[in-house]
Amino acid sequence: MASWSRRFLWSAWARRESLKREKPSKGAFLALAVGAGMFITAFAWDVSSLSAVSLVMVLAGLIWVFYGFKAIRAMAFPIGFLLFMIPFPYYNDIAFRLQNVSVHSCTWLLHALGLPITTAGSEITLGDATFSIGLTCGGLNILVALAALTAVFAYLLDGPAYKRVILLALSVPLALLANALRIVSIVLVAHYYDVGFATGFYHDNSSLPFFILASLCLILIARIAGCRLRIRQQRDRPRK
Repeated sequence: MASWSRRFLWSAWARRESLKREKPSKGAFLALAVGAGMFITAFAWDVSSLSAVSLVMVLAGLIWVFYGFKAIRAMAFPIGFLLFMIPFPYYNDIAFRLQNVSVHSCTWLLHALGLPITTAGSEITLGDATFSIGLTCGGLNILVALAALTAVFAYLLDGPAYKRVILLALSVPLALLANALRIVSIVLVAHYYDVGFATGFYHDNSSLPFFILASLCLILIARIAGCRLRIRQQRDRPRK
């Protein structure tokens, strides 16, 4: 949660010139009341995701009270970005479905590569080695991380809104593909090199390279779509 807070503060600081005090409206106090009601409900029913949503709601209400509705519009992205810190409702169900997607996609890829594998549930067997794809290996973590990074990247791009929305949507299949390729690479390293190395050092350190690969793919897609960074465009403008 601390990392999301730092990202929010950085983004909010970048938009600080848009904050000008205005007279609060009734809607601002209504937003605060709704946020407080959500928090009380979350506390009574012990719903962590609703408690996090109430925090975002209260924060938006406070900005509305002190700086007016125009400030809410200016701060829409940093406030909305905080939604990434909210724990997924039905986390285990989503992780289980992604686990099934990972198992089936990895099985298809390994068969396409000609490896004589067998599958049973979430386990992939190759020779004497058995690889278990747990819930944490289903791809949910890399999906959330890549979606958050893509949201920031799309926000910094200058281009039609629909292109940036498409770019954000593409982060989901790219994250799942990167995760599947990582699992396939673990099996390949075990088959052609060493099982202990594949399930030990390589398994623990292979997430970052495939995350970077997925991020580079998104950057390439953005360039093909004709989107450029706003910072770069401002730097390239001729000085008067």
